[in-house]
Amino acid sequence: MTDTLTSNNILFSTLNIPTSAIFTVAPSKGLLAKSSDIINSKLLLAGNTAEKLMSFSLKARNDNIRLRELAFTGTNLGSLNNFKIVDVNNNPIATATSNGTGSISFSNLNVTDVISKDTTKTYYLVADVNSNTSATGVLITLD
Repeated sequence: MTDTLTSNNILFSTLNIPTSAIFTVAPSKGLLAKSSDIINSKLLLAGNTAEKLMSFSLKARNDNIRLRELAFTGTNLGSLNNFKIVDVNNNPIATATSNGTGSISFSNLNVTDVISKDTTKTYYLVADVNSNTSATGVLITLD
């Protein structure tokens, strides 16, 4: 090998070539927060479909990220069914894998929706209201 600036030969024995390298791999980080598109209290009519129950946003901090698992708890959830997560364009992102009377979970999501590094996306929890219900006080929180 020849140094093109001085035309001198380079001797590799004089170079400090590292014998190994240390890499640190950090997990992707995101910030889950309430969305600026707040869903206010409202009357849910029996038989309505795809009612927006709550919104949340997710910001990708140091890498692109995807939703993998979400869990919600609440009261009077038996009055609702067909729980889904949708994006701002109402495109379905996930369907609940479990929706018991006190919790809703979305597990092992294999979504194609990617949140790019340093961007924020808003999502909504939607559900259908049972056609024969008169429950009051549905309350949902994100765990």
